Amino acid sequence: MGMGIWELVLLLFFLAPDGPVGQPASSAQVFTHVPNDSVLVLSADLASLGQGANTKLDRLLEAPFVEKTPAFKQAAAAVSMGRRMMEAEFDKLEIDVFKDIRYAVLCFTEDPEKGERGMVIAGDKIPQQAFDKLVEISGAKPKGRVFVAQEDRSGPQVLARTEDGTVLFGDQEWVEMALDGKHRHPGWKKLLADHNRKTYFMLAVKLSKNIKEDMQRELEPAFKPLVTGIEGISVRMQYRGSSFRILTSSPKAARVWGGILEGMGKIMVAYHEAAEGFLLMGESFLSSLDPPQKLFADLHGEEGEILGALVANRKEIHKMAKRLFLGTGKPRARTKVRPAARSATLDITGRGPGSMIMLPAAMGWLFFVSAASDEAVKVEAVEAMPPPQPAAPQIPARPEN
Repeated sequence: MGMGIWELVLLLFFLAPDGPVGQPASSAQVFTHVPNDSVLVLSADLASLGQGANTKLDRLLEAPFVEKTPAFKQAAAAVSMGRRMMEAEFDKLEIDVFKDIRYAVLCFTEDPEKGERGMVIAGDKIPQQAFDKLVEISGAKPKGRVFVAQEDRSGPQVLARTEDGTVLFGDQEWVEMALDGKHRHPGWKKLLADHNRKTYFMLAVKLSKNIKEDMQRELEPAFKPLVTGIEGISVRMQYRGSSFRILTSSPKAARVWGGILEGMGKIMVAYHEAAEGFLLMGESFLSSLDPPQKLFADLHGEEGEILGALVANRKEIHKMAKRLFLGTGKPRARTKVRPAARSATLDITGRGPGSMIMLPAAMGWLFFVSAASDEAVKVEAVEAMPPPQPAAPQIPARPEN
């Protein structure tokens, strides 16, 4: 059983730790090698996320109602096996990924001439022997001070390790600049400024000239003033809250987005209440089925076993779901609009599902333009196809005598 993208998303949002594990890296360290021409920067405190998610997953898998229900116990065993298989893959590197790699950063841009360019940064004194093992497994070939892993349209993709133990993989030009300590990113200072040691995940997007031009071509006219007024977006998730920040091109756009963010905040707070309501409704519904044998006498085997376990352990399941997925305390939303600084910020205090809709919303918006562009390319390609030519007239065959 592999660990796919949805499993990672669930671990990130639902099983995030209540506090940092160990000492998170400083903002300066995390973003040292960010190229200024990036359009997207994503960072994660891997050590806290990995260890925190493992602890909460253990708590879930070892819950009494799981242990005493064969069907749940079998599912828990499958999840545990999948985790061990994932850990076995990491063990090939001879490194504990969630302890020895403190943080990870992804930088990305789309160059009109070179195509897509990216770089992954894994930081915190990764030992030389672990890097050597990574090179061996990847099959990368040495070339000067870097190891070439593959070639694509944008150029060589290389592996390298800095003197302080940071591992770099991606576009050769970006990696070489990182090795020389030449990355400076003044264009990112405002978007990354809020990152601190309490931040376990951050996504920041800076709208390039090309992205804005795509928006002007592809967006519906009614949305152009709203969306093209954005200069940058940052989504920051912390252990006791989260924030969503918009940098705009004018004071008017900042005030407009301030109103939109204030509305989002109210929805997120209401979302938390709704989630608690659904849990309460679920528990009450299950209580109406007690004992389930009278209503579902025809259920046998695993189905009947699972239903019986849900009904019998409804209070315990409710408490665990609330503790793991909703956290403690009621969320509160506060919006700050600074027209002079051309920014609007929504802060959510208290961990809850309201925080969870921020990242998907931001990512959905991020890929909206590229999806629209892809569709436009398809339409243009169809329109560029030459019209079908009429078939040559068929001359009937002369009948045989």
